[in-house]
Amino acid sequence: RINYCVSKTDVKLEQQFSAVTFRLDDGSAYIAFRGTDSTFVGWKEDFNMAYIAPVPSQAEAATYLSSVAALLPRSVRLRVGGHSKGGNLATYAAMKCKPAVQHRLTDIFSHDGPGFREEVLRGPEFARIEERIHKTLPQSSLIGMLLHDREKYTIVESNRMGGILQHNPYSWLVEDGKFVEAERMTGGAALMNRSLDEWLASLSDERRKLFVDALFQVLGDTDASTFS
Repeated sequence: RINYCVSKTDVKLEQQFSAVTFRLDDGSAYIAFRGTDSTFVGWKEDFNMAYIAPVPSQAEAATYLSSVAALLPRSVRLRVGGHSKGGNLATYAAMKCKPAVQHRLTDIFSHDGPGFREEVLRGPEFARIEERIHKTLPQSSLIGMLLHDREKYTIVESNRMGGILQHNPYSWLVEDGKFVEAERMTGGAALMNRSLDEWLASLSDERRKLFVDALFQVLGDTDASTFS
């Protein structure tokens, strides 16, 4: 059964958020957070993560998780997860939800979801849930390795050649109900991730904001509202 569907897009707040709860046959509930859609506002919120914590959707995710948990019987075990930004939101919600809710969480899934700023990952809130996080990345992951990343992860094979095309989870290989695991990331992905980390580390929050605002002003001047 599918419950508690929420979808919000707010250009002024620079927020794009969507979530839904699945009641599973084993009696548990899977709370799923959507990734980024094709709108500029959705991508702008992603880029804002480089210098803002929390962005509006992260705060909304924590509220959603606590609200849904209150609507379900206390005996119901909870799982949270999502792809891309959805994986980041699931992890953030798990960090920030009430202790009674956090105690019911059995698994946190982040499928190629971006990481967090260093101060978040070094905090006690992340430490409390770290062992319950299951992070999956394709061999040429770009999105999932953005920002400082301390989460343990599993690398999966993809049927796409590489780069951003592997971000599509429908390209990830599955056998016998499980992802086909790879030993390591590609050399090109490792180089790209090191380069991005070094570049971000060289910029202050003010300069990160300036870059992101300038980039999306250029996109907005085309009078388009989506990448398509």
